[in-house]
Formats: sequence, structure tokens, C-alpha cells
Amino acid sequence: MQTPKIPNRRLGFWPLGASLLLTLASAPAGSETGAAGTALPRPVVAAAAQALPVGRPWLREMLPANALLYGRLPSVWDLLGAPKGNLYDQALGSAAYAAVLTDLRADLGEVLLPELAPPERVLGEALFGPWNAPLEVAVLPAAAGGTSPEVFATLGLATTDPATVNALLERLTEPLPGWRLTAPLDADGRGRMQVRQWSLDLYFQAEEARLFLRFADAAQSSLAAWVEAQRPRPVPSLHAAEQRMDASGRGLLLWLDPAPAMDLAEALGWRGEVALLRAFGGADIRSLALGLGVSAGKSRFKALLDMPPVGLRGLVPVIETPLSFATAGIPTSVWMLGLPDLQDWQRLEGGLRLFLPPEDWFRYQLAKEQWRQNLGGSLEQWLGAFGDELLVVSDQAGQYLAVRVRDAGAYRRILARLTETRGWFQERREIQGKRYHHVRLPPSAPGPAENEMAADAGSLAPLVRRFQTRSSSLYWIEEGDYLIFAPLPQTLMDYRTLADKRPLASWLAEAQGLDGRNALLLATARQKDTPRLLYEWNLLTLALLGDLLQRPVDLFSLPTPQELRLPAEGGYGFALSSSPETLMVELSFESNPVELLLAFGGLQGLSAVGILAAIAIPAYLDQVDERTGP
Repeated sequence: MQTPKIPNRRLGFWPLGASLLLTLASAPAGSETGAAGTALPRPVVAAAAQALPVGRPWLREMLPANALLYGRLPSVWDLLGAPKGNLYDQALGSAAYAAVLTDLRADLGEVLLPELAPPERVLGEALFGPWNAPLEVAVLPAAAGGTSPEVFATLGLATTDPATVNALLERLTEPLPGWRLTAPLDADGRGRMQVRQWSLDLYFQAEEARLFLRFADAAQSSLAAWVEAQRPRPVPSLHAAEQRMDASGRGLLLWLDPAPAMDLAEALGWRGEVALLRAFGGADIRSLALGLGVSAGKSRFKALLDMPPVGLRGLVPVIETPLSFATAGIPTSVWMLGLPDLQDWQRLEGGLRLFLPPEDWFRYQLAKEQWRQNLGGSLEQWLGAFGDELLVVSDQAGQYLAVRVRDAGAYRRILARLTETRGWFQERREIQGKRYHHVRLPPSAPGPAENEMAADAGSLAPLVRRFQTRSSSLYWIEEGDYLIFAPLPQTLMDYRTLADKRPLASWLAEAQGLDGRNALLLATARQKDTPRLLYEWNLLTLALLGDLLQRPVDLFSLPTPQELRLPAEGGYGFALSSSPETLMVELSFESNPVELLLAFGGLQGLSAVGILAAIAIPAYLDQVDERTGP
């Protein structure tokens, strides 16, 4: 697999640690060429066994019914070597990759860790030590007779020998002030550790290669007896949240059951804070969860609040839309804003009236009146006419804005009032049996700021004045339940001409891994070449690791992106969703969160802003003139 070993020199830990951490959320890299004389593409040979022996989580299956918190932190080797259900699984399961990781793990233990100074060695052992399963932690209410909550932790090891575990614990605790192994593991796997003022029970289950730790000030049984007594039991709210953010069961996860957590907080003396939290709806929170993992084929970072729309949560609009819009071909980007209905808006206004100072509430009422005067109807009439979603789409027809019509009659009444009061010139064109709408928006009178700008323009003042007083146009079509707006009529004509219509909801779910039916805010895009680019970055990182260890990696042995059949594009997204049951925010990507910078740091964001500016701003400026009124 690798070239003969070269005598090593003393190496710093931080360059290696930083390089390896770049790969933690990513798949391994593939090279662009094969070994000399080997035809490409070569078959990707699956490893006879998983690249690295990685154990499954244990505590999540055995979690006691009264647990108030569960946390899971994956090991470095779990992140690097375990297929998780995304597009890099074939690489993670290949024999070539298994060999690279096996050698890399051995070299880290043989070359780097022994030569580090004690503080760095502890960190190195913690990151790259013989951990084969995620670190899991559970917090339970205090046992009978105790005052502090019970804390349990467990993780899988790469050894079944208690003596090896004792040596590892000695190395980890020796440099740390206040840490010591007070009772090494005995033949039955029992021991104790001191961590500053806390005493921890230890139990090593040799047949499962699993270490358990417990802090309890009034334990009712030994840790070994507690472990052996546990049986699998469902925790519906935990497992439901986990499926939505980390179906692999291997990713980062933090879950909280608020009811027992608030009871514990009260017992610890925080009664006032808990009472305030309950007054704002905290008693109705079923669970809180935060995770980084893989579900529905996408890597995702997600935060989830399982709570009905009551208390402060009731101020957040609930979005329920069938999202029946169809795009012209495959979209390249979609931005979505969920629009509240009248009931949601009235509930939000009720909250604002409670929290806003009287002068701010008065200014809000003035703004609503100005909206009514300048936009052809009250805010409530607009919300009754339009919603549940506003879309900015880029697809094969171009870039356009689409808004759902809730009440066609209300929409036409608002349009008629605007045309009459604002002096719009409106025309309808029939082209190949299809109707297209066009309004010419008259220029608004320049204000003090515009006059000052023109005065400062010198000889260019006439040109500046023409720009300030120019008229503008707005084009749209009525397509099913939607109005589709564009700065050019050609975009609308192409939208209707293109026969390949794609249901947006299906594309979001299948290609992007997002559910837009409850989205308050959503942004998603396709980005070319990111799967291949991430492979190349990881290839370079693996090579750098080998060079730092002076154990060069045989890059020729690794599969290429073509051999792995990586897709040409990656799908990326952000969503803030509000349903009748949950409030959720998530980021979705293929493998590494860095990909989001590539997807949304470029032209997609600029194009969305541009299309909004081209359509919305001219119309708004024409209708709203705070200086003169309608």
C-alpha cells in the first residue's frame, strides 16, 4: 500500500491535527489516474470488512425512560471510516481506502503520539486514540437520596484487554491536574477515577470492548450491575428527531427532554427562571434536538424544537402549503419565503402589542395605514390575496418571481385599485393563445435626496435626472394558482414554451433533500463540480498527512471520481421551517459544510437579489412616496 518507512524527525501535532480535521466531515479523495499500465476506469473493489472497525452507539438503544439529556460525539475514525448513507459511501467502503486508513491509524499511534509533549499527547490520544464508537453521554435525575443528577458515559475501544485500557487511562490522566486513576480496572472490569472533586465509577465490558463511566452521589447499585440490567427500549421523541437529522446513528447529536430538565432546575434552586420559561410556553416543549449527520442521502446540520404554536412559539407563523408550483426544467437555484395567513398575522400582532413600547406600536399602525393608501389595500387584504409562498427561481426559462394567489378576486381588486390610483398604463397581450400582462409604471417625483444627487453630478446632472425620473415596466402571467413576474417578457414566454415542467416539491425532496411545505425561509442550489472538487481537496489532505508522518500515501491505489461515478453537481440548501408540530432550521450539503460557501457564496445569491430588485423595487418606489402620499 505504502512505500518503505523513512526514519522520522520530531513533528508538531498542530499541523497534522489541523489537516486531518479538514477531512472529518468529508469522504476520502480519489486520484485522477491509475497505476501504470492499468486501464481506466478500474473497478472499485469493496473491502472485505469495513475500512475501520467502528462500533454502533449503545446508550441510545438503552436510554432510561427518565433520561433528560442524551449526547453523542463521533470518533475521528468513525467520521473517516464509516459509510453513512451519502454519495461517498462507495469510496468509504473500498478496499483501497480501507488500506489507507488502516496504515494511517497505525502510523499515528507509532510515529506521532509517542513523541508529543504531555499536554499535546493527551489531546492527540483524545482525538486519534483507539476509539471505535461514538462517545455517548446521558443525564438522569438524581437517584433517591442524592442531590446531583446522575451522568453516564460510554464509548467503544479497539481492545478487549483491561490492562491496555488501564495503560491508556494512565496516559490520559497523568498530565491533567486533578485527574487520576484511583482504582485501576480489576479482573471484572471495575475501577474508579478522580476528576477534580468528582469521583467516577468505571466498568469495562471486555466482551463488547466498551468502557462505561458514571457520576452519581447516591448510586443504588454498582455500575456493572446497572449496565447488565439495561435492555433496549424506545424513546420516541429521541429516535424521531434522530431520523430527521442523523439516520446513520453515527453523527453528532444532542437531545433534551425539557419536562424533567425543568424539574431538575427547580430542585437546584432555579424556580423563578423555570416559572418564567413555563409562562412563555416552555411546559409545552416536547423535546429539543441538535444534530450533524446524514439523513435522506444528505449530510445536514439541524436544530429542532418539538413544540406546538403556543406561547412565544405562537408568534412564529405556521406554514402549510402544497407547494404545487412547477419549474421549467431542472432548477439551478430556488429561494422561498413563506407568507403568513391572516390568523398567523393577527397572532403575531397580538404579541407585538404586548412587547412593543406604545410609541413603536403607534409607528407600526402609521406604517400599516401608509401601506393601505399606497398599495391598493390594507396589509390584511394583501395577506388574504397572496400566499402561502413567494418564490425566486432560476431554471431553464431564466430568473423570475412567483407568488401563490390565495384569493383571485382579492388580487384583481387590488390590481384595479392600483391601476386607477397610481396612473398605471396596463395592457394585455395575446401570444399563441396565451395572455401576458404588462404595466407601465409612471415615474415618481424626485425627493430631496434625489435632487441633491443630481446637483452633485455636475455636467452629468441631466443624465442622472433621466435615470431618476424614468418609467419602468412589470410583466407577469397567471399560471394556475400562481402569478409569475419577470423583468422581461421573454422569460415568461420561454416558461410557457418549455414542455419539461418539474414539480418543485418533488425536486426539493429528491434532489436537494429538503421539504418546502412548511418553509418560512428556504434557499437551495445546485453547484457544478463540488463533489469532484471535495475529492481533490481530500486527496491532497491525505497526501499531506502521509508526508507529515513521513509515510507517503500511494495515491495511485485510490479510486478516481469517474471510477466512483460521482455526480457532476452537488445539492445544497438552507431551510427555516414552521409546522403545526415543530420549528426547525437546517443546512444540507453532500459531505462537508465548506461546500455551502461554494454553493451560496457565488452567483446564486447575487442572481436572487438581482431578480428581486428588478421586479419589486421599481414597483414599490412608484407606489410609495412618503413625501407626497398617493
